[in-house]
Amino acid sequence: MDHKPRVAMLDDMLASVKNLSGDYAECGVWRGEVAQYISERMAPGTLLWLLDSFLGHAEPSEFDDAQLILKAVMPIHQWK
Repeated sequence: MDHKPRVAMLDDMLASVKNLSGDYAECGVWRGEVAQYISERMAPGTLLWLLDSFLGHAEPSEFDDAQLILKAVMPIHQWK
């Protein structure tokens, strides 16, 4: 599998936030490879918070707008 497009996208995202203050967070860690990649490119003294449910996401409840974001149906680039 060619990971170059994904790595390029990650590099673009990291470049877009490099001048912001604060820590980093990765939501949905899986094996930690992306976390390692991010940590190697962060400013010294910056923290990287790793968040994962280890069980997946719950189904939408009455408090969620399930009509806007259907679980696993709408690609992230189409969110508004």
